[in-house]
Amino acid sequence: AGNLNWNETIDLYPNSKMHIDGNITMGASSNAIIHNGSEIYCKGNWDAALASNFTPNVSSKVIFNGDSQQFCNLGYVNNNYFQNVEVNKPNDTLIILQDEVMINGDFDLTQGVLKIENATLDVNGDFNSLNPFSKVVFSQASSRLELSGVNNTIAGGVSNNGTVCYDRVGDQSIATINYFNLEIENEGVKNITNTSANWILNDLHVFPQAEFEIDGFLISF
Repeated sequence: AGNLNWNETIDLYPNSKMHIDGNITMGASSNAIIHNGSEIYCKGNWDAALASNFTPNVSSKVIFNGDSQQFCNLGYVNNNYFQNVEVNKPNDTLIILQDEVMINGDFDLTQGVLKIENATLDVNGDFNSLNPFSKVVFSQASSRLELSGVNNTIAGGVSNNGTVCYDRVGDQSIATINYFNLEIENEGVKNITNTSANWILNDLHVFPQAEFEIDGFLISF
């Protein structure tokens, strides 16, 4: 119930809101123009694998707020990105399915669980998760979370055997959690500050030109 089969042009004017209580399916002839400040609320699955033109402007936002498990599958090449995303699910999980999903702005994990399948979630803005009950789950060793924002908080931590990569060109804060694989990449100081011990359970890789600064942080392997 409440599904949107998107096969024509939808133009969301600035600061407007669209609420879909079911699934959003974008067909090959779909055309989306999402203006600044507009928001799309989706309670079902987001399937844009066939989308031909999905154009979210800089301050637009997609909010996943369903009460049950949701899947996100975007198109490839030019159609595999959002601007800003919020996961605000009182129950269950948002699952990222495809090879790579790009977030040009911020990613807010307010409530619920984010699960990354055999995929990469690449966030160019800040990753904000202040809820200790909201965590990031990697389903496979190939699952990746790549973070380019200045400030990153993952209060609920990450689980299973994926990789978190901090790759901002410039200084960047690193979430003070346990990691399985941790990568530090690109120029600038990547700083982690904590008063207690945290664990890197498998591999730490600091790439050339990157600088890893540890302040009051005990690394245990």
